[in-house]
Amino acid sequence: MKPVPGNSHMGGDVASLFFASVLLLASCNIWGPPNNPVDPSGTNYQGYTTVTSSANILPVSPVNGGALYGTLTMSAVLEATNYEIMLATSPAGLNSSPIYDNASYASNVMNISAAPLVDGATYYWKARAKVAGGWGTTWSPVASFITSATWPWTDQSASGSGVWVSIVSSADGTHLAAVGYVGRIWTSSNSGATWTSTYSFTSNNETYYYLFWDSIASSTDGTHLAAVVDGGDIWTSTNSGATWTDQTVAGTQEWTAIASSYNGDYLVAGTNFGNIQTSVNSGATWINQQTPFGSARWEALASSSDGTNLAAAVVNGSTGYICTSINAGGTWTIRKTFNQQNLASIASSADGTHLAAVISGEDIWTSTNSGATWTNQAVAGSRAWTSIASSADGTHLAAVVIGGDIWTSTNSGATWTNQSAAGSRYWQSIASSSDGTHLAAVVNEGDIWTGVVAP
Repeated sequence: MKPVPGNSHMGGDVASLFFASVLLLASCNIWGPPNNPVDPSGTNYQGYTTVTSSANILPVSPVNGGALYGTLTMSAVLEATNYEIMLATSPAGLNSSPIYDNASYASNVMNISAAPLVDGATYYWKARAKVAGGWGTTWSPVASFITSATWPWTDQSASGSGVWVSIVSSADGTHLAAVGYVGRIWTSSNSGATWTSTYSFTSNNETYYYLFWDSIASSTDGTHLAAVVDGGDIWTSTNSGATWTDQTVAGTQEWTAIASSYNGDYLVAGTNFGNIQTSVNSGATWINQQTPFGSARWEALASSSDGTNLAAAVVNGSTGYICTSINAGGTWTIRKTFNQQNLASIASSADGTHLAAVISGEDIWTSTNSGATWTNQAVAGSRAWTSIASSADGTHLAAVVIGGDIWTSTNSGATWTNQSAAGSRYWQSIASSSDGTHLAAVVNEGDIWTGVVAP
């Protein structure tokens, strides 16, 4: 069904992640173990080069007075066990009076929310890595950043205005993919600064234009994509959307939602008035899974990083259900029942333990035990929610309202912040980087927006 501004029953959204979320949050890696090869052309390259010696460590972001968006990133050091970060208000202060010194980071991407920073100030930082032989004697070159009280949102107008229905993000937030209900598939490899569109799709010597896309899913690194067509097929890409394959074996159906594992191998797709189908080989073959409903509308789907733990928002008649599977869709358990049909979206942490769902016109609900019990996060308010996304660990959530604002949480939904800088719009779908700081959202009959929020 084509989304219409003000229509509270929205289909086909899959929150990402971790994310997912987002990562997956890569992070912890909602999408799986970090893989940062030396060669930037490698399929899992995540925006920084791995160096083989701690003596060659370099600052990556932010540098040269760039804006701080919650984390500091240095080049990854091969076989490093720990990283140390040092902050000061001047370059000289790094040696005499640092304001922050933390040597407990296990990753080269370091959250510094515990540092005593003030808004609108310039800080200097350096880092080093610990390998099997101990801490390296060489620190990275000194870099600088500026803190800001206002977290930026950008209208990525280069993608054009459309009837956007779904957007997904890679773990680091650089690779984005979005689909419109009657339109193209748009992809970006630079966090939305520029976009590439695909509007023609060829299968069995026939070319299709402007398909009725309903949902899209992504692997951690953004190379593997999968999208579903309402009244059409499932299409997959293994090169970040450059080319697409029609997975006709899944059949032509009223597809509504799709979700992916961290590497794109495991896929799960839902239909309107049908069942769930799953794939363990990137869509080459599919299994029609039996569910408690027989025939229902699978409104939204979410997947753990390994693809075994799944969560679904399902509407059957006038009743809404949240269901989960712990065996890649082989069997399903009803976890929560709602006496209305406006379940709109669901998101999952990397391990599938933290879940979050939104009900359009109602509330946000969260679970910390894989759906066994649920908490009504009424503090977020009853709104026309359309989509929700999660970080890899489930602590960072982002949700959007059609005809309203973007809301974020850094404590698994206990409290929420209105991202009013993004404006009140007909928000349709939202996606998150693995650490929850980089967001991308689409507007129904509007543009794609990207934003950075406080960690």
